Amino acid sequence: MEFKNICLVLLSCFFPGFILAQTPVFEGRVMHGKEAVSFATIGVKGKNIGTVANENGYFKLILPTDKLSKDNDTIIVSSIGFIEKKLSIDEIGRTVGESQKVFLEKDEFLLEEVKIKPGKVKVKRFGNSRVARLTSHTIFPRSQQVDDALGRETGMVLKIDTNITLRDFNIYISGNQFKNVRFRLQFYDLSNDVPVLIPVGDDILFDIGPNSGWIKVDLKEHDISIRGKEKIGVTIQWLTSEKLDDNSRFLSISGFLKVFSLGGLYRPKSQALWQYSKWTLSLYLTADSFSR
Repeated sequence: MEFKNICLVLLSCFFPGFILAQTPVFEGRVMHGKEAVSFATIGVKGKNIGTVANENGYFKLILPTDKLSKDNDTIIVSSIGFIEKKLSIDEIGRTVGESQKVFLEKDEFLLEEVKIKPGKVKVKRFGNSRVARLTSHTIFPRSQQVDDALGRETGMVLKIDTNITLRDFNIYISGNQFKNVRFRLQFYDLSNDVPVLIPVGDDILFDIGPNSGWIKVDLKEHDISIRGKEKIGVTIQWLTSEKLDDNSRFLSISGFLKVFSLGGLYRPKSQALWQYSKWTLSLYLTADSFSR
């Protein structure tokens, strides 16, 4: 049997019914009933394979056969406010090449009621408000036939007071070659050092144009209170981007590289393993801090 035919047989075993597919792609639309779920994340749990659905719920995800196991790997489809959907690689393999609808159900979680006892309120800043002039942390989106580099997250580990209500989020952009980049702001509980998403009710989205300097995101309308935490992760997740020209490649965040501390938080895809880094970014929160 020729080598080419052997490869096709192996591929057909991994993705039954799709012998002719040289680069398997899982594509479709994330829905809730008849409505699209905007910017849902689609990724293989624990691996650097993933993407983000667009504003209308459509997505395309490359499935590299040499990096996946139909018995051990799972694709997670998730969005804030919805119950995550788990799909087996074996199940997906039978539908590769066909546009699929993935339905998510609402997550009826209840945000913890915040009871403010009489006491002192002080506006405080948590994070790093200094700007690095000579160093920066750069986010590089990879351009491929199907853009599966979306969904990467970068941010900081912040020590906070145990009873705060957020006012705003601030980040310093030191360089930007894009006409527009849309990010999602996310918060994680780091009580056990493994990031666990903190539900805040809805997506917090913001756009950065072709500019640099401090970017401020007003959080007061979201009414986000965090209690009982001493350490959290604050990240921005890359959702969409529009280039200024064909040479557009990066967006940079002002940052300091520290040898003896791990203050940065990063993962290249939505379901990839988290990595702690030595980057201290120019990023901070302003919040009302309540004390007895």
